[in-house]
Amino acid sequence: MLRFFPPARNFSLRRPYLYETVTGLSRLVFLLIGSTLIFALVCIHRLEGADVWQIAEQIRQSAPPRLAWIPSIFWLSLVPFQKWEYFRYMIAPWAPFSTILLGSAFYVRDIYHLPSVDRGLHYVISSLFAIFYPHIQVEGGRVDGADPDDNEDLEDRNLLVAIGGPGFAYIRPGNAVAFRDWRGALSVQSDRRHFMRPFEMIARAANLEDQHGHIDEVAAVTRDGIRVRLKNIDYRFCILSDEKYVETASNKRPRGERAAPRARQVPYPYSISAMETIAYSLAVTDKGLEPWHQGVRRVLNGALLGFIGTHDLDYLTAPRQDGKNPRRELRLELFAPALQGELRKVGAELHWMDIGFFDIDPMGEDKTQDPVDSTRTNLWAARWVGDAKTVRSYGEGVRLAFQEIGRAEAQAEMIMAITDALRNVDFGANGAETLRRTFLTRTAQILEALRDGKDKDRRRPPHAR
Repeated sequence: MLRFFPPARNFSLRRPYLYETVTGLSRLVFLLIGSTLIFALVCIHRLEGADVWQIAEQIRQSAPPRLAWIPSIFWLSLVPFQKWEYFRYMIAPWAPFSTILLGSAFYVRDIYHLPSVDRGLHYVISSLFAIFYPHIQVEGGRVDGADPDDNEDLEDRNLLVAIGGPGFAYIRPGNAVAFRDWRGALSVQSDRRHFMRPFEMIARAANLEDQHGHIDEVAAVTRDGIRVRLKNIDYRFCILSDEKYVETASNKRPRGERAAPRARQVPYPYSISAMETIAYSLAVTDKGLEPWHQGVRRVLNGALLGFIGTHDLDYLTAPRQDGKNPRRELRLELFAPALQGELRKVGAELHWMDIGFFDIDPMGEDKTQDPVDSTRTNLWAARWVGDAKTVRSYGEGVRLAFQEIGRAEAQAEMIMAITDALRNVDFGANGAETLRRTFLTRTAQILEALRDGKDKDRRRPPHAR
């Protein structure tokens, strides 16, 4: 209720542990113990007819002298414990309260599917009276020694995972934890003891140390259609470092450079935005949320498949060009800005990678024939056939061009011969008839000369043409 008032809400945000402790102990002292004592004292005075102040004074006088200075109002709390007739009046308020408390425990167990009622009772008592807080430990990116991505019974073993705060999260050095509640993200903490407010949960725990990844094999198809497998791939990566300078580091870097350096004061610098990316921007597969290391592996797999798919098998295994090193070029591509940008999207940066070795996949159902050899033969045959067709097409084009040139020259010679013949003709009185005869005669001579040349070309041997 107090959280609805701005001063109390601001105080609960600034000092959550102190706020929950004060309010919880206040409920324990004034709501439970105080109301029970007041009810018992009223019943003793009204029903038993005893003077509670007189009994309290007698208790104070019988106490040791060093405690005689304590006022009588304190000794009133011991009056119900003097006789059974007085003590029984304390049972009446405890009975309904215990019933309500047990009913709340059953309710919490049913809502959050807890394995037992005592888990629900533990949560109700710790959240109501600020005592017996549950705690959880984060070390090596693991929560209470278990991987939160693989261990499904972690919620049954720890209330802070199943329900959330209040409680303590002990974050060991080299770890970072993103916290959230039902409204959204809250904060990112590392290397400290963090008090989790009511319903505050662990969104993601990450190990800030360098992580090692291994890929058994990557199956891909080269540009020339041959399936290969890249085996025994090892790589090291870590969470993306903070791009701002580290305040406590001696060698500060201005904002905008690649990453903050590691220092003795800050051995594991990390980016808050990268941690939020790891916690809240994961891909969803058919098996659920994709773990962070699987996302990094997916990006590296895509880079390897892209490199293999754009090169031939001979280039990958035995390049004939001088100075060509496919492994070196693959490493350069893995550390290129494009791939680093893809890794930044999943909140990681790559430090080192060993690409293993190439293995050719036989893929053959017929053991007597190697499909790799047949694929290479077909590829080389296609290349040779293509080259032969190119040469043949070029020759055909040259031949047709020469034929067209010869035909054009023959036509030009015919026109020139007719023109020369017409210059020396005396047309006389019947000019039209003389022109027709001259033109036909000259044309017949030219055609006969062309026929004789073609017959000679046919009688020539093929090798002499």
